[in-house]
Amino acid sequence: MLNQSFSVNNLVKLLKKTDPKRFRIGRNFDEYKKYISDKVGDSIESYTFSSLIKTRINSKNVYIFKEFMDVLVARKINDNVRRIYNIKQNNRHDIIKKVNTVLSEPVDYYIYRLDIKSFYESIDKDLMFKRIDNNPIVSHNTKKFIRGLFRNNSFSESNGLPRGMGLSATLSEIFMEDFDAEISRLPTVFYSSRYVDDIIIFSFSEIDNYEEYFSNLLPGNLTLNHRKCDEYNIGDVSKQSSEIEFLGYSFVIPHVVKNDVRKVTIKISKDKVNKIKRRIALAVKDYAKTLNSDLLRKRIKYLTGNIMVNTNKNKTDTLYSGIYYNYQYITDKTQLTELDVFKNRMLFASKGIIGKRIASAGYHVLSVSKKYSFHHGFEKKLISKFSLEDIIKINKVW
Repeated sequence: MLNQSFSVNNLVKLLKKTDPKRFRIGRNFDEYKKYISDKVGDSIESYTFSSLIKTRINSKNVYIFKEFMDVLVARKINDNVRRIYNIKQNNRHDIIKKVNTVLSEPVDYYIYRLDIKSFYESIDKDLMFKRIDNNPIVSHNTKKFIRGLFRNNSFSESNGLPRGMGLSATLSEIFMEDFDAEISRLPTVFYSSRYVDDIIIFSFSEIDNYEEYFSNLLPGNLTLNHRKCDEYNIGDVSKQSSEIEFLGYSFVIPHVVKNDVRKVTIKISKDKVNKIKRRIALAVKDYAKTLNSDLLRKRIKYLTGNIMVNTNKNKTDTLYSGIYYNYQYITDKTQLTELDVFKNRMLFASKGIIGKRIASAGYHVLSVSKKYSFHHGFEKKLISKFSLEDIIKINKVW
C-alpha cells in the first residue's frame, strides 16, 4: 500500500543526487534528515508554500521554486498522485523511435498531426481539483497541498496549470486520459501518440472532417491550434514525398516504396533550427548592447552543447538536454553545419549597428565563443555544467 505521508523519512527518499550540493542541505544522510526535520518543524499539517520565481521561457510564464522544502513537498505530492493514478508519461525518445518504425512500414496510411492550443493554460483547474477531491484514495494532506500550491499568490489569478512543475505535467495526463483512450479505440487507427500537446495519429483510412472530429473529443475548454494541424496521405503516389514535423524532428517520408522498405530521412525540424538561430542572434544582439563577453560565451556554449537537467540516485534515470540529446535520431546532419556557419557569421558581423558595435569592441574577445561548434557538441556529446543562476541569466534574453 502506498505511504502518502509527508514524513521526514518519505521526503528524504525523494532526494536527487545533485540536491545536497545545489541546495546546501548537508554532507551526509543524517544531515539531510536533520535539515528536513528542522524545516518541517513539529507538524507538516501547518506547512505552506512560499512565493515562487516567475520567468519567461519561449514567451510563456514558467514558475520555479525558491525554497528547497517546497521542491521536496511538491515532489511528494507528485509521487503520490502518479502512483495512485498509475501515470506514466510518454518518453519522447521512445515515441520518436516508434514513430520512425511506423513511418517506415511499406503500406499506405494517413497521418494526422494535431496540436492543442495553449495546453497548460487552458486546462480547467477547478475541474481538475474536483477529480482529485472525489478520489477517496488520495490522502487529505495531498489534496490540501495541491490546493495550497495552486492558490499560491504567484499564479492564483492565472488560468490553467503553471508551467515548469512536474505536478502540472502529471495532472495534465490525468485530464487527458479519456481523450487518449478514445483515440486508441478508433477502429482505423493503428498507432497514436501524444506528448503533452503534440499529437500524431496513424490511420489505415481517411478520417472525414478530422479537425472537427478530434476537437469534439477534447476535454473541458481545450481547442486545437488549427494552424498546426495537418493531414498526410502517404499512399498518394502522385507526390514524391511528405515532410512532417513532430517533437522537434522533421521526417521526410517517401511515398514510393523500394525493395519493400520506406526509407525515412530524419532531420532537425525547421522550427527548431530557426529557434536556435534566433537565440544566437539575440545572444549576439545582447552582447552588442552590454559587451559582456563571458555571458555571450556561456550562451553559445549552452546552445552548442548539452546539459544534465535531472539526476536521480539511479544513474540510468539521469536526463540530459542539448544539441545531441534533443536530436540524437537525426540521419541528416547538414543542419549542424548550417548552424555553425550562421553562428560564426553572427559573431563576426561587420555591417549594421550591431556589427559596428561588435567590431569596435574587438573581434579578439569573441575567439572563445567561436570555438564552440554544434557539430562538435553533437558528435562528442559534450556536457557542460551551469549553475541555476547562470541558466536563468542565459535564458533571460530569449
